[in-house]
Amino acid sequence: MVDVHNGTTRGIQGKKAKCVYNYKATMTDELNIKIDDIIVLTQCSEDETWLEGTLNGLTGWFPSNYVQILDEQQDVKRHENEDEILRNKYINELKQLEESFLDEMCKFIKIAIQPLKQNQIFSDLFVQNLICSLNDLIKFHQIFNQNLKEIIENSKIGNYLISVAPQFKKVYESYAKNNPKFTIEINNKKEELSKFFESTLAKMSSPLLPTTSTITVAIYFTKFLAAPFKQLEIYVKVLKEIQRYTQDFHVDRGDVQRSIEFYSELTNNVLEIRKMREYELDLMSSKINHIEEDLFKNGESIYLSQAVIINENGEIKDRILILFPNNLIILSPTNTPNEFDFEYKIQFKNQSNSIVAQLRKVTNIETVKSSYGSNISSSNFINKYCFELIDVTIHSRLGSIQNGKFLIICSSMYDLKNWIDSITNIISRIQFKLNNLKKKISCTSPISTQVSSNGSKTKIKKIFCMRPHAPLIPHFQLPNDAPIVNNNLDSSSTQKRFMYKKPKSSDIGKYHGADDDLKLLNVIDSLSKTKIRNASNVIQSVELNTSQQDKPSPMNNSLNTAKQSDQLNETMTNTLTQNERSLYKFINRLTEEKNCVETNLNSANNELNDLKKSNKELKTIVKSMQKQLENEKQTRKKLENFIKKHLKQSSQNQSEPNGFLANLDHESSI
Repeated sequence: MVDVHNGTTRGIQGKKAKCVYNYKATMTDELNIKIDDIIVLTQCSEDETWLEGTLNGLTGWFPSNYVQILDEQQDVKRHENEDEILRNKYINELKQLEESFLDEMCKFIKIAIQPLKQNQIFSDLFVQNLICSLNDLIKFHQIFNQNLKEIIENSKIGNYLISVAPQFKKVYESYAKNNPKFTIEINNKKEELSKFFESTLAKMSSPLLPTTSTITVAIYFTKFLAAPFKQLEIYVKVLKEIQRYTQDFHVDRGDVQRSIEFYSELTNNVLEIRKMREYELDLMSSKINHIEEDLFKNGESIYLSQAVIINENGEIKDRILILFPNNLIILSPTNTPNEFDFEYKIQFKNQSNSIVAQLRKVTNIETVKSSYGSNISSSNFINKYCFELIDVTIHSRLGSIQNGKFLIICSSMYDLKNWIDSITNIISRIQFKLNNLKKKISCTSPISTQVSSNGSKTKIKKIFCMRPHAPLIPHFQLPNDAPIVNNNLDSSSTQKRFMYKKPKSSDIGKYHGADDDLKLLNVIDSLSKTKIRNASNVIQSVELNTSQQDKPSPMNNSLNTAKQSDQLNETMTNTLTQNERSLYKFINRLTEEKNCVETNLNSANNELNDLKKSNKELKTIVKSMQKQLENEKQTRKKLENFIKKHLKQSSQNQSEPNGFLANLDHESSI
């Protein structure tokens, strides 16, 4: 999310612009604008094709030809108003927080980490890795702190934080992977650490370590090892306050906004990496049943998390997924603490047909309900966190091997993104190896080589496919309402717009016949070359025989020519080589497949006609049932009216029961 636009004010800072065309942002640092929106401009790009401005509290870039700059301008005088004073106050506070963080971390290394070299509590390798990891972090923050002072004087704190964003990401992700290992090892040796600090450091008057009890030492180390993560959260809080007091026309407003987004996302990602690494270390020290090999003997895992798995039988299970470079391991928790059961090992290749597995993101879980059972629709799953693995080889703990598919539901968008990226990289690597293997096999196949007359093999030149491949999808497309700036047109003429037609999803990947064409052309080319070569050899031998003869007679000439023609015909008929036979076999196979498809189509049509007939019969039955229902409703209404009538009469004739009975007998007789 690093800002790709290099901006400059060029006298437009504080001016206002009116939007004349709708623009939808395609990047995270761009701004959505609509017609008649009034935007306060902050800066423009070097070539003046992009502008940055603020609208409704959001700042971003947009094309300059989508707006019209107005004469109206906001007051941009550089006087020390209240907002500017508060902004500078929080910028200075950020500098002070950075200096105090560096000071505390340096004291921590000097007082607590460096003395660990003098004892045998931890291994030398552990202490060396701990010191190197903390030194890399502190060196980066020292450079960051030195450059921060110059950036503050220029009042472009957001621009500088965006420029160092990639370095922050690299350093903190590396530290987050190592941090859980350090913390767990120190907690395991906290009693030895407390004794060591009692004997060596109790005499030192350090405010960082007031006592040397076991609990205090463990908290002390855990606190300072987690301090860098808290520092990231401090950056986000201070940047939000800086943005609050940054005016809409300020040149640094957009970069401050983007810095908040980046460092918030970085904080969440780093904490997720740390959590995943803690979980992995917990698994490494736990007992795993029903598996003979050590899962972590090939190194660290690529990714690990908990997820919900749905198999083809519709069984929904909460499992632990561990991704390694060559396979995916699925574990299930048990009732015993620190103990897990091995469930499956999934390989990303179908062993029966050597097809690489496919990964498909599922945006609507209703689309896969037919494959995994109808009970998944009733569960409370988030559809946008699902993906499907197809054509994988499943090794169960019972020893069975089968091909199948899984539906995996992640707990967050961060999990989903990491799983899809990691598995896609593995599938691409496997596909690349298979393609190289196919190329090696095709180079040694009989179609790609040809035996010459002297017995040596000569390679045939490849022929390009006669039919063209499908066009590639463009990397980006301009929106339909993008205007074309034409200086030759009059002001009264309407501006044309780009009208790019987006490719249909059904047309993508439709063409698959290029490989078949290439095989056919190779066969035909080798066949024609063989015939031409044999014919030329016969002609050369005939010419050689005729040149050696001295004045032949007319009868001998006629006999020789007849023999030559017979020999040529015989040679041409005997050139039915292996390539021709393979061509005929290929054509016969195509015709058989065509006939099979036609028979299947006819049977499907017959089934469709039968279904139509049964549908008509059902419709007639439904109509008759509806008529019966209507008749029954009418009779029920008549009965209700009859009962109401008698109830009224009974209420009127309560004092005259005999008259009521007489009436009732009279009506019943009628």
